[in-house]
Amino acid sequence: MQDSPLFSIILPVYNVSPYIERCIISLQNQTFKDFEMIFVDDCGQDDSMKIVETFVKKDNRIKLIANPKNLGTYHARHNGVKNANGEYIVFLDPDDELDACFLSKFIQHLENKKDDLIFFGIQNVPKNKFYHKPPRMLPFKKTQRVLEAIQKRNGKKTVWAGTPGKAYKKDFLKKVYGKLNIDPNFRYVYTEDKLLYYAALLENPSYSSLPYNGYIYHNNKTSITNKTQLTNVNVLIEQLIFTTEKLKDLTSTAHLTKKEKSFFTFFLNESVLSQISMMKRFENDGNDYLQNVFTAFKTIPSVRLFIRIMLHIISFKKIKL
Repeated sequence: MQDSPLFSIILPVYNVSPYIERCIISLQNQTFKDFEMIFVDDCGQDDSMKIVETFVKKDNRIKLIANPKNLGTYHARHNGVKNANGEYIVFLDPDDELDACFLSKFIQHLENKKDDLIFFGIQNVPKNKFYHKPPRMLPFKKTQRVLEAIQKRNGKKTVWAGTPGKAYKKDFLKKVYGKLNIDPNFRYVYTEDKLLYYAALLENPSYSSLPYNGYIYHNNKTSITNKTQLTNVNVLIEQLIFTTEKLKDLTSTAHLTKKEKSFFTFFLNESVLSQISMMKRFENDGNDYLQNVFTAFKTIPSVRLFIRIMLHIISFKKIKL
């Protein structure tokens, strides 16, 4: 491996021992070999890092970074970026994988132009249920400004904003992190990827798309993003509100078009209120399920929410999706 590889794959590690070996093997199976893997130990309680350490002696592309305490995924990824040598950053959650040809396809894409932000496709495992729309590869259209390119239905439809499906040029990403300047003592674990993503878009980066479903996203039932498993909803809602307020501050000073202002007004108001209602739907043993889903539906009507409501009613309140 060169001293300055083209790619740095950054993986925040926290209690993922059942999956992390599968993830590492997917990286070692890449047909393009010149990259580094940065595992950031976020002080979990299982054997995740011991599993990583078994691969270190046999693969000099692996770099280990240890956080002083559990800092959350935002700071774990940021610490990985600080220690990265690659020109491009790809964030990978250790319970997911990369397709074996992904980096080879990526390098071919970069032969034409090296943009600040590169979108790519996602495979869902298992495939989405009928009431879940699969994440669409962005952008929806080619415009000069990426914030308009990712809008759907005139800014009244939000789309996938999580970690998978995008890669950043390292120098550009460092600039975004510097502008955000999140308190290192704030444990940030929920919607932190949304904040980073939209903060990056507000910088109006150059962008392009790699039409290849190279990120294999596993629906991990123990993941914090699996709403049916939320055990401390109020804390997560607080983090969602933190993200929202931070983005409101950023948009207040940004030079936005009329369409972009309309999008953020919707995204940071109605969309958040609907999301909070959905997060609360399993509280109180699900007794308020219908009320919360209906509130979300009134805020942002959608076919998906209507199906949830009807299935709940016709099943005599047994089905709670």
